[in-house]
Amino acid sequence: MRRVMTLVAMLATSPAWALTATELDVWINSMPQIQGWLDQHEDAMPKTSASMEQGMAAMFQEGIKSLKTSGLYSEFGRKVSAAGFDSVEQWTRVTTEVSLGMLAVEMSEQGGSRDQVKQQLAQLQQMRNAGGMPAEQLDAMETMMRGTLKMMDEMEAVDAADKTLVSGRMAELRQLMQ
Repeated sequence: MRRVMTLVAMLATSPAWALTATELDVWINSMPQIQGWLDQHEDAMPKTSASMEQGMAAMFQEGIKSLKTSGLYSEFGRKVSAAGFDSVEQWTRVTTEVSLGMLAVEMSEQGGSRDQVKQQLAQLQQMRNAGGMPAEQLDAMETMMRGTLKMMDEMEAVDAADKTLVSGRMAELRQLMQ
C-alpha cells in the first residue's frame, strides 16, 4: 500500500481519456525503475499538504508541485521519457488511470459501499455529540471517511474500458505494488 500512496502522491491530473494496452504495458514494464527513482528521491521532496478528503487530483497536483519545488521535475522527466513516455504529464495521466482503475476493480471485488461509509459518518457524529473521545481523533476519522467517499466518487467515474483493461492485469499490478 505504501507504493500505491507514493504513486498517488506523485500524480498530477485526473484521467482525461481511455488507457491503451500499449500504455499499460509500458507502465508495467517501467514501474520498477521509476518506483526506485521515486523511493531514492522521496526525502528530497517537500511533504504534501493535500489530503484524501480533497480527492486524488489535489494530491496529484501536490506531487508534481513537490517535484518542481525540489528541482527534480526535469530529472524525473528524463526518467519517464527514457521509460517510453512522452512527458511527465503523459506518465501522470497513465499512472492516474492505472491507479484509479486498480482501486475501482478492488472496490468492486470487495464490495465497498458508499452507504456503509455514510453510516459510519453518522455514527461518528453521534460519538462527537456524546463526547468522551478526543476531538482530534474524531476529526482524523472524519477526514479519512470523507476522503474515502471522495475516492469512491473518483473510482465510480473510471472508464469501463480502463477497468476491463486493468482487471486483466491485476495480478501483475498487485505484484508491482507490494
